[in-house]
Amino acid sequence: ALLGDRSAADVLARGQELFCAVTLSDLSEDDIRDSLPNPELFLRLARPAQFNQVDAFLSHSWSDDASAKWLAICDWRRNFRAVHGREPVVWFDKCCLDQTQIADHLACLPVFLAGCNRLVLFMGATYLRRLWCIIEIFIFLEMGGSINNIELVLLHTDADSDEEEAGVRELERHIAEFAARDAGCLLQSDANLLLATIEQGFGGFPAFDAALRAVLGKLVQVRAATELSRRNLARLQGSRSERSPGYPSRLFGSAVTPQVTVSRPSPLL
Repeated sequence: ALLGDRSAADVLARGQELFCAVTLSDLSEDDIRDSLPNPELFLRLARPAQFNQVDAFLSHSWSDDASAKWLAICDWRRNFRAVHGREPVVWFDKCCLDQTQIADHLACLPVFLAGCNRLVLFMGATYLRRLWCIIEIFIFLEMGGSINNIELVLLHTDADSDEEEAGVRELERHIAEFAARDAGCLLQSDANLLLATIEQGFGGFPAFDAALRAVLGKLVQVRAATELSRRNLARLQGSRSERSPGYPSRLFGSAVTPQVTVSRPSPLL
């Protein structure tokens, strides 16, 4: 349904032509402050990209708090640099969608997701209520991506550990209650298209909802294990620093992401 009357071969060819990315250090907080179209950003920041050379597709909700989102993006960027020693190259909608060819670009979304090595979910309070966000997760998986290459990042709340745990429990409740019919889009025409895609690709909403809950549940488990690894590493390095002043602190360079598997969802497209 997402492809409309285009053939898969035509969309693949067109998507490869349109595929682009941005170096994350070129992006500023002002650039993501709102969802208003800004063709100048595309012209200034986007660069042609090749498959497997884009580190991550950044998935987010424009209805989430912009400042919290920016802090989360900056933290993710710092962690990436600590591990890889370079700036991440990413696909970010406001910079990488040409507003003068928006219909072409949206039809090629599956190609753009397939061309990125990872999918990073910047999840705030409204993420699970936005259909485009939800569809991006399953397109990534359907186009050959692995759940092991999906990363869940919760937006900053300046909370202590107890409040963060409460926030994770709240997220788990939202996941358990998720229903695609309750999610929406800014444009009703987009909502109709995406809901039709779900119904056709999964044989109905109950199957889609169950598959989404399973994927997100596993991602929450992975995040919890990763955060525990980071905290343990921080404690270890803190104790070493006390014994040996000047010991370098790298909290994230050795974090291990547990390997998980998930049943492949039914075709979306």
